[in-house]
Amino acid sequence: MILTSCSSLRRRGASSWQWRLLLVLATATCVALLFSYSFVATMSKELQKSDNMLQGGVHENQNQIVNHEHEGGIADILSPTSGIFEAAKNSATGTVFNNEKIRKYVGLSYYDKNIDSSASADDSKLFRPSTNESILEVLRVDDPGYISNHCNKWGVVTTIFDPTKAISRVASLPSWCLIIVPDTKTPDNYMEKLLQLQREKDNSDSDLTNSKNNTDSDLTNSIVDQDMLELETNNINGTTTDHDLSNKNIIFLTVEKQKELENLQGPFGDFIRSTPWNHFCRKNVGYLVAMFLGAQFIFDFDDDNYIKLDIVSGHPLSILPDDLNLRNTTVIMQGANAFNHHPIMGASVEGSWARGFPTDLIQNKATQGIAAYQTDLPISGQDFGVKREVGVIQYLADNNPDIDALHRMSKPLPITFPLDGASASAVLVPTHAYSPYNAQATIHTRNAMFAMLLPSTVPGRVSDIWRGYFAQCIFADTGLSLVFAPPKIVQVRNDHDYLGDFEAEGDLYLKSGKLIEFLAQWDSKHNTVPQRMEHLWIDLYERGYIEETDILSLQKWIGALYQIGYEFPPLKRRFRNVAVMGQFNYADKPSVFHDVMFWVQKNREQFDTVLAAGPFSEDQMSSFKEHSIDVVQGKDDRGFYSPLENQMNTLLRFKDSDKVDGVIYVHDDGIMNVTELSQGKYPFPHNDIIGSGDGYSYMDIRHAPSMLPTSDGVFKYNAKRVNDTMYIERNNLAYRVFSDGHIEDFDKTVNFTDLRSAMSEIGLNKWHHFKRAFCGPAQVKVAMDTESKVFREDDGSVLIPPYVQADFLFVPTKYADAFADAAKLHLKHTVFIECAYNTVASMTKMKTNATSRSVDLCTTWIPRRGDDRHMRDCKNGKNNYGFVHPWKLGKQSYSHWSETYDWLQ
Repeated sequence: MILTSCSSLRRRGASSWQWRLLLVLATATCVALLFSYSFVATMSKELQKSDNMLQGGVHENQNQIVNHEHEGGIADILSPTSGIFEAAKNSATGTVFNNEKIRKYVGLSYYDKNIDSSASADDSKLFRPSTNESILEVLRVDDPGYISNHCNKWGVVTTIFDPTKAISRVASLPSWCLIIVPDTKTPDNYMEKLLQLQREKDNSDSDLTNSKNNTDSDLTNSIVDQDMLELETNNINGTTTDHDLSNKNIIFLTVEKQKELENLQGPFGDFIRSTPWNHFCRKNVGYLVAMFLGAQFIFDFDDDNYIKLDIVSGHPLSILPDDLNLRNTTVIMQGANAFNHHPIMGASVEGSWARGFPTDLIQNKATQGIAAYQTDLPISGQDFGVKREVGVIQYLADNNPDIDALHRMSKPLPITFPLDGASASAVLVPTHAYSPYNAQATIHTRNAMFAMLLPSTVPGRVSDIWRGYFAQCIFADTGLSLVFAPPKIVQVRNDHDYLGDFEAEGDLYLKSGKLIEFLAQWDSKHNTVPQRMEHLWIDLYERGYIEETDILSLQKWIGALYQIGYEFPPLKRRFRNVAVMGQFNYADKPSVFHDVMFWVQKNREQFDTVLAAGPFSEDQMSSFKEHSIDVVQGKDDRGFYSPLENQMNTLLRFKDSDKVDGVIYVHDDGIMNVTELSQGKYPFPHNDIIGSGDGYSYMDIRHAPSMLPTSDGVFKYNAKRVNDTMYIERNNLAYRVFSDGHIEDFDKTVNFTDLRSAMSEIGLNKWHHFKRAFCGPAQVKVAMDTESKVFREDDGSVLIPPYVQADFLFVPTKYADAFADAAKLHLKHTVFIECAYNTVASMTKMKTNATSRSVDLCTTWIPRRGDDRHMRDCKNGKNNYGFVHPWKLGKQSYSHWSETYDWLQ
């Protein structure tokens, strides 16, 4: 009754506050009724169960989970799952969905094995020749030559309604072809109506959709709901003209053709046969056919999403740029794992969100992203970033965009987004973040098509959102990215019942947040995309997101892709078994919050666990926490000692982790060459301590022959060539300190009573910092400390290796305790990190028999230090450098820093 009254007021032009108030009341009433229904239904079931138990009707294991097909009702989702007595413990609220396993998959697993999936691929290839020929026979394409030569971009749509101009516009796009997947309810004369619609001039509705930046006044509800819909239906059954337009770029998969495809041999026919009729996921058939026909791009759209018309030519706007580059794309940075793209893309209604965005995060500003910089992104054929490429482009829509029923019942329409001007830009979703994308106006590139499968056991309002979230989990490890593009689309929505949508969207409201939490932590040891997909979908089934039927469908989908010759993209996985700790020495710069956010996100492109350490205030710590940025609060000492303490604390934090095998410490102004550090292996090798530098940096000096004096009795340290024009020169040797404070050279040939006399004889005084209290003298104190006894050599000395540039060190967590003991001793005597780090590593190796290796360091102290010339020297040098220092965020723009990071990988 409330909803009827609300609709009546709106038709009469009532003021916005009246109908909005009634809509909110309607929503609240319906939610209350649904909860009441859920509670009563649950009470009845539980009382019946209790009665059965009293009569002996319940037996066996009461913890056994019964597998019911999910029928899509929110009442099912809202009802308690843990029994009436447990639910009664807190009668003031309901139960909350969690990610616990509720059942176990016991079916066949074709790809989730400890072997490569090539066997499955080979099995599917057996059917390929006959299948390919049979598919073409079934499709009965009018002009096969045209398809093979002109159709590498395909639109795919399914519909049960009469054709709309949304469909005819896609068919008229230059160099695009179209697959229409009808269902059993689709009109029999559909193609006849579509061809006539194509003959109609498209100018009559240009006042509604040709504007490149529609405003609220352009798209009032009365115009859209009446004029546009009338426009789409007028003359659709008119008289055919003498000039029939060609439909050679359109494939209409009649119900009969689809049934013929079901009869094909192998996984292809199995998949078509298993796809349910009268369901949104019937689109899957169209995707598969498009891929078979060689699609490099698939435009996945709905029949109520209209491509806008160009204001000059009157033709539909191009949905792919000619040079396949997305110009001036905004790179988003944020810490949170969920990203709400509506605010940063300029939604005309404040507080807007897309369908599928977690309800509990709608007001969380940390999920709305910050613009880091703009860049041009290649859509296909080449990488950007760290071996990444665009996988999916989701176009926003003006007027009545893809928002959920809760949004529609609580906020006004229409909603628009900027298409032109400074505020209009495509946005690149961070690798670690998840954002809901749909099947209404979305382009998939070839490498991302494996992820187009729509699950069938959830309502259509959930299916495409689930698909998108599942896909992004795999995208993160295949180098594929999601982009949201400005609105080249106007949605003139087909009739929907808001409350019906609300009921069907139940999973989105109650599970989306938990789903993102699960996907962000999910990992697999399998080495191919098909294996990982099957593993993921099984895990999702066991947690109640999908049903077993979806797993079977996925297995047939993968088999069908193999059968038609689809090549799955290789994995470009992030390292999940090590943590990266970035050291920030100063926290008082105005840009520090954004610097930390950017640095953490950039490193998360290659590592799953990234932290920032620095002398952050309590307010800064709170802000980082709000933005889901993991931070270590260190001391304010200009980075002289705290990096060692911060790495020690991080190692101790993860030492018992079953996920993290080691911790990388790296200064914020250094760039790692991860390929060189990992030696091209996956997972990250975690047996050695890894340092950076030349000569004896982090090496096993106990067996270093060149530490011996030359024939003339002079100790020499051979400087290492960095490149053709730059050298690092040092005079730096190991020495021994005994508990009484006396010093001997490394080979125990010379004895000194104190450090001062040793410095000039051994050559330790060439570095001005060495004689300062925090270096050489502090190390003598370490050696004389009784706590150093466990680190003494057989002769009773503490071996002090050469000092090093201390901006990077990897330590396996299995050495955390030994490292901590050595670090605490140095922190106790405030030893400067460049004097301390090599000694701490040496002590750790002595105590644990650990091994170590060092990667080449590219650095310099000449004027070009830290500029582009320095970086070119490092890039073009003869060595494959594992670490470059410095490359400061404060000196470089985010864009330039990011490009250089990518360039070095």
